[in-house]
Amino acid sequence: MGAQGHIINIGTKGDGLPHLLKYHLMNTFRKTFLLSYLRHFSEKSVGLFEGYPIVIAKIINCAGLSGSNMAFRREIFRQFKFDENLKGYSYMEDLLLSHSIHRKYPNSLYITPYAKCVHKVSREGRTETSLFESLTTVKCRKYVLMKLFGVKGLLIFFWQTAGLLLLSIMRKVRRYIRKQPNLRQHSFQ
Repeated sequence: MGAQGHIINIGTKGDGLPHLLKYHLMNTFRKTFLLSYLRHFSEKSVGLFEGYPIVIAKIINCAGLSGSNMAFRREIFRQFKFDENLKGYSYMEDLLLSHSIHRKYPNSLYITPYAKCVHKVSREGRTETSLFESLTTVKCRKYVLMKLFGVKGLLIFFWQTAGLLLLSIMRKVRRYIRKQPNLRQHSFQ
């Protein structure tokens, strides 16, 4: 019913052990709080909270598609529509549509390695974000999760929000440490 090309410009950036350690710690943190994360290799289907595969070798099933490059059979739009309650740039509206299709037609959404996609993020139409989520993004995320999962979606929303809040605090602490020369120099002499 739907497919997307494999997004190739996401994944690990940087070299060396410190970067790799940071990458794995962040991925583990994001998995724990049901936030988007990356998988190294995928030969099997990808569930909704199972991460996006960095490398795929064959066409795989998935539970939701990225709005950056999804395509559906025309007849899908006779049964499903984008939610009109989500105005302008709406975070997760792609997931709301594609996962609704997946629930009605399991194993009907695919990611293919044969159509590669470079996802270029644009600031147009998006609200300015701080270290924490913008109010618009929070409302969209809560709305989509509630629509997809009901009360369970509300629990997922609060769990994700706790993770995002911790992530925001960690970023602020890291930026503070970078600005303080005496904290950056760990001299134990």
